[in-house]
Amino acid sequence: MEILKEKKLPSEIEEINLEMKNEILSLLKNSEKLKPEFKKFSNEILKNGNLAENLLSFLETKIPR
Repeated sequence: MEILKEKKLPSEIEEINLEMKNEILSLLKNSEKLKPEFKKFSNEILKNGNLAENLLSFLETKIPR
């Protein structure tokens, strides 16, 4: 979470959000196990790229570390 500690310009934050959203979408789309759950969240993810915390919580409950 080092990214969050650094001061970023709004454009840098938006770029990071977009990269995170795209990475999360890619991981979810490629996971057969999560496809039913992905359908529930995909519209919200696509509408709002700032759902990283909610998605992280969701993924932590679905994917053992």
